[in-house]
Amino acid sequence: MASVVYSLSKDNIRHTLIYSETVLSIDKSDKLYFTIVKPGFSFNIIFDFDDNGKGLSSTYWEVPEKNTLFYLLHNWDSPPWTEISIPVKLNGHNLQGGFFLKFRNIAKENSQFRQFNLTIWKKEVLNG
Repeated sequence: MASVVYSLSKDNIRHTLIYSETVLSIDKSDKLYFTIVKPGFSFNIIFDFDDNGKGLSSTYWEVPEKNTLFYLLHNWDSPPWTEISIPVKLNGHNLQGGFFLKFRNIAKENSQFRQFNLTIWKKEVLNG
């Protein structure tokens, strides 16, 4: 039997963890590609890292008809870690329900590797 992790709010909103992956890249300048296929959920998320732009900022764009999200993270080399502060709603073709992602990055300026954590949560409003 598979394990299930979820959180339950005081307003009866349950967020169920459907995906969690932590990777340690070979080179911190490499793009990271996540292709996630689960029952009722199929999505592509691409992260690219840029040494230009305002520190700890990001640019993103979606291609909902291809269930793809692109993120460009500007100057995300910061000890001890950096994460996106507000969950991002995923919009996609034939995507049923509310899905949200969060991610965290660990990369030091003088280091050649990057640790990256991506989680995806499904939102459900419970009755009663």
